[in-house]
Amino acid sequence: MAAYRGFKTILLVLVAGVASLAICSAARAGIDKGPYLQNLTKTSVTICWESEKPGPGTLEYSLDPEGEIKTLESDGNNKFHEVKITGLTPGAQYRYRVTADGERSAGAFHTAPDKVEPFRFAVIGDTRTGHPLHKQLITHMKKYDPALILNSGDLVGDGREQLDWDLFWDITTPIARTVPYYPCLGNHEKNSDLYFQYFSLPQTGDGEKQYTFSYAGAWFIVLDTNNGYATFPQQKKWLTKALEIGQKYDFIFVLFHNPVYSSSDREPNKNLQAVLTPMFEKYGVTAVFNGHDHFYERSMKNGIPYIISGGGGAPLYDPDHVTPESVVRAKANQFMIVEINGKKAVFKTYDINNKIIDEFTTSSSR
Repeated sequence: MAAYRGFKTILLVLVAGVASLAICSAARAGIDKGPYLQNLTKTSVTICWESEKPGPGTLEYSLDPEGEIKTLESDGNNKFHEVKITGLTPGAQYRYRVTADGERSAGAFHTAPDKVEPFRFAVIGDTRTGHPLHKQLITHMKKYDPALILNSGDLVGDGREQLDWDLFWDITTPIARTVPYYPCLGNHEKNSDLYFQYFSLPQTGDGEKQYTFSYAGAWFIVLDTNNGYATFPQQKKWLTKALEIGQKYDFIFVLFHNPVYSSSDREPNKNLQAVLTPMFEKYGVTAVFNGHDHFYERSMKNGIPYIISGGGGAPLYDPDHVTPESVVRAKANQFMIVEINGKKAVFKTYDINNKIIDEFTTSSSR
């Protein structure tokens, strides 16, 4: 499996005057954050970065190795840059370089395959304020070479605070420059404009608050549950359609912040149980990922695992009581790696020391 993600070993030193692209130093003046990957598909990807001040930027990219270099320009009137590359080859390896105000930084990506094949994705949540812990977890996560990263919300302590995002991207950029990052809104994002400026997510739902995407036989549905999500007819209608589309995929994964089942005193969420659980069971959802509670927990209900991955850096606390659905609980900083291979999905949860604290397997019935 390592071969299909082998691009991470090809980031080379840039040689001036020759047609090649490569990683540069992380320290630069013109590029304040990034570059990082968003909204990866079989034939496209969006490269994002923030410059220190409004001004034009250049994105160069090519097939690796020694492909023809193509150039795209970014908007010079904004600090936040989103440049979409289209017309790419499915399952191909590319490298890219961003230039802003004379400063350069580069990365690589692998477009989504046009067929079902093995891959891994990572899950982390509630990264918030425990920055050294978050960084250590990301360091371990990189070792498993995920194709995607999901964040179950509460990425930062306060989404309205620029410093919080500065710290988040300092930790996240080294992996996000080569692995696309897919978050959901948590309550700590405060619905801030900064969240929507930093992320360029699929436009398949209510703006970027809810969206869907696919990757190699898996279908991902991302929801916003912060304001009674899925209790209103239009939201349920959208979710129903998303679940119907998911029937042509082997696996359906759903990501949102507020837990459906939890052993925290403030949970379980009876409203989400009443509205969402029947829908997930009807359409055969593979697994549900949540955050919000600062521990790890796996609950099972009618064959569906409901997983709280809330140990990404926020202050930990103990589960207060054990619900009937609870199978595994741990007061631990942690992240997850999900490995898809054929009709099987293997879930492994790792603690801050990279030790497994939970492991289980599910199979696709489609």
